[in-house]
Amino acid sequence: MTYANARVIFRQGIDQSAFIYHLYDLFIDFIDSAPTVSTLKAEGDFKERQSIWAATLCYTCFNFFFELFYVLSPDGKFTKIVPHSIGDFIDAKAFAYWIMSDGSKVEQGGLILHTEGFTLEEVKFLIKV
Repeated sequence: MTYANARVIFRQGIDQSAFIYHLYDLFIDFIDSAPTVSTLKAEGDFKERQSIWAATLCYTCFNFFFELFYVLSPDGKFTKIVPHSIGDFIDAKAFAYWIMSDGSKVEQGGLILHTEGFTLEEVKFLIKV
């Protein structure tokens, strides 16, 4: 593939700033600036929302994960996928980070993992893993 080296961007709502600072501490050797607060207004939404984000610099060490989770579609865009080897990377700690970064608490108890970007077959595969 021909693309620049990959980087990782962490973004959460402002109420999750402690989590972003935790990730910043974990990745500090790859980041050159502190987390940044942004105010965003979604299209068609009248309410402004604050988020906090941090991004690594581009490094070859992140290319492995980019190539694992993204494929180039025929229209020239990268599409996120669930790799067949995902089970090699998911343990209790990885699952906890997934929940913290892309999960939601359900008021009646339980949680939701946001997998809307994946196909039904990929979600079924994730359930098996």
